[in-house]
Amino acid sequence: MEVSLSGYKVVYGDKVLNALSLIGMRLKHPERQEECEKPISKPDFISVLAIDTDGTLIVIEDETWRFQFIPQIN
Repeated sequence: MEVSLSGYKVVYGDKVLNALSLIGMRLKHPERQEECEKPISKPDFISVLAIDTDGTLIVIEDETWRFQFIPQIN
């Protein structure tokens, strides 16, 4: 499953990069939330296609807590 992330920057470690797409994810087991009857699944591992600081394409694969996505403001 590929999800467009155009319009977002991705913060990963000490880098702020232009995100292009979410190209893969691994889901945790669904959790039940009290306010919602349906289970909610949260990915625990994702792969993000981004443009590196030197202009090359890179794929970053890591645990989701290591990423932060920020909308680009024009």
